[in-house]
Amino acid sequence: NLAGSKGKTAVTVISLSLSVVLFTLTITFAGSFSVDKYLKDEIFDYQVSCAEYFNIKAEWNYNNALTYDYVAPIEELDGITGMGVTCGIDFYSHPSALFPKDVVRKNMKSYNDDEKTIDEFLSRNQNADGLVSYSSQIQGMDEFILTQMTVTEGDISKLLSDENYVAVDSESGLNVGDTAIMVFTENTQITMRTGEVYTDWSYIDDSMFGMIENIDYDEIEVEFIVAAKINLYNSIGYRYYTGERFIISNDKLLEFYPNAAPLSYVFNAEDEKETDIEKFIENYTKNGNMDYSSKATLAAEFESFKNTFFILGGALSLIVGLVGVLNFINTILTGIISRKKNLLHCRL
Repeated sequence: NLAGSKGKTAVTVISLSLSVVLFTLTITFAGSFSVDKYLKDEIFDYQVSCAEYFNIKAEWNYNNALTYDYVAPIEELDGITGMGVTCGIDFYSHPSALFPKDVVRKNMKSYNDDEKTIDEFLSRNQNADGLVSYSSQIQGMDEFILTQMTVTEGDISKLLSDENYVAVDSESGLNVGDTAIMVFTENTQITMRTGEVYTDWSYIDDSMFGMIENIDYDEIEVEFIVAAKINLYNSIGYRYYTGERFIISNDKLLEFYPNAAPLSYVFNAEDEKETDIEKFIENYTKNGNMDYSSKATLAAEFESFKNTFFILGGALSLIVGLVGVLNFINTILTGIISRKKNLLHCRL
């Protein structure tokens, strides 16, 4: 007799109803996840690099960089339809750049809403010509990768010429045809307290910074023309943020940084060959300090993430539903016992 205990009846109905609602929401929410949207920034089937490159807690540098000899066996695989390499430089070697105030302000607003802080930075870093010195990130790409990028404005093929052309992110405050002035350093002399002198930041690791006594270098300003604006994907970049991002050709990068090293190696493959290639890459990178990422592995990670929601939501729905069922059973049993007592009382 559920009507005999309105409180328990309410708890039972609410628990059972909530269980159904939670389960429905779980199915709807997790079912709305799209693997295509998750992989929309992955424009290549495979990417190979050092383990540190894929680890957000580590840092890519010259000492652990990929080598061309290492990727040579991969290039020989049957079924590869296109391949390319993107090159980079050490974190502390990136040039600064001179920008108009509005460009720096737009870039800073993407991660800082404090107008006062931005104004103070612009005032402190402005030169006599009204340009602001701001951090930048420069990266090289070969022809194959450049041709795969999504161009929103301009002509990216100009980057393959001998002239100083760059591409910038589609969200950049710079426009096609603008001049970007990069400030490179040369004749670097890093003097340690021990008396040792280094001429390149690639020799300096985090544990050595406290031992630096003096840093000398010459600055050289180089003008680049913005040839194109493109969608820059973090998955093939440095995977860390250091201001305005510039893309140039690998050959041009080597002109200014002769020790620039491969950042990552990317390639596409025929659909029917992907299984064999996946097995080869997995085994090839298993030993040593190299690792890889592919659309298949990312899709598997996505499904695991999606299933986590199904499991948690389903478990919560089951627990709430179980509470409702137990309340229902308890109410029924209580009613039966109460009715028996009433009947016995009437007989007496």
